[in-house]
Amino acid sequence: MSIREGKRRHALSRYSHVIGDIRLGRLAREQAQSVACLPPSDLEAAVRTGFAVLLSYTDQECGYLGLYVPARDKIIVCAVTLNESVFEDGHPVIAELLDLDEFEHKGGAIDVEVQRRIAGRQLNPVALRAWEAKHLSATYSWPRPRVFIYFELDGKVHTHYARRPPVCRDWIDTYGLENILGHPGVWNWFRHVLIDAKIDPETVISLRVADGIKMRLDIDPEQRSCPDCKYARLPYGPDTEEDKALDVDDAAPDAGSGRLFGWLSGVLKGN
Repeated sequence: MSIREGKRRHALSRYSHVIGDIRLGRLAREQAQSVACLPPSDLEAAVRTGFAVLLSYTDQECGYLGLYVPARDKIIVCAVTLNESVFEDGHPVIAELLDLDEFEHKGGAIDVEVQRRIAGRQLNPVALRAWEAKHLSATYSWPRPRVFIYFELDGKVHTHYARRPPVCRDWIDTYGLENILGHPGVWNWFRHVLIDAKIDPETVISLRVADGIKMRLDIDPEQRSCPDCKYARLPYGPDTEEDKALDVDDAAPDAGSGRLFGWLSGVLKGN
């Protein structure tokens, strides 16, 4: 069957609703231990709880999910049945597990940024940087980070996307993306973001940061210098229209976030 790349949003609309209750088919259950290094029940749980990344590839029968296997330091691909003719016992299932090279032979190369996102679903920030050092080439172009601000307004949780924080790649590689509030100038940039968006700091309930991979933003990191950084001296500027293009993952609601500590408001307001 020919595998073709399409629009990721279209793939999401076709089968994202089945992922929360997905099961392994007969062949995938046999493959689980050898390919994914997991018992079938653990593999099902990994997919159901969001460790797999939806790929933009489909064929007439299946859609595909990418999943990182820490025990093998490999990415595998799960084929999810979309056509009722290949359902098992009347239900969509993960019909087959493919090694990445096997899938790419059939369907074309998976972009390295997508591979990085897949690995980042299971690796902590330190382990992810080790994965990047091993798997990314020297010519890899890093996405600029974005900060996701979750806040309450009129009894509902809203999301504001803050782009272009003034932090350089060398600093991130040394101290970690999750710690960017420790970079010179970022607190001041963040204060201006909230003012420009008219967000009361006391309504902020959660913060995330992403450069293709979303992680929790540390709100009390150690302050570290960056003497040669061009970003530390840049003035704040509001988002451009080009900055506002978001992918499907960015638009997903944040889950399980708790209210930030009360001193956040004091820090931002200069008290």
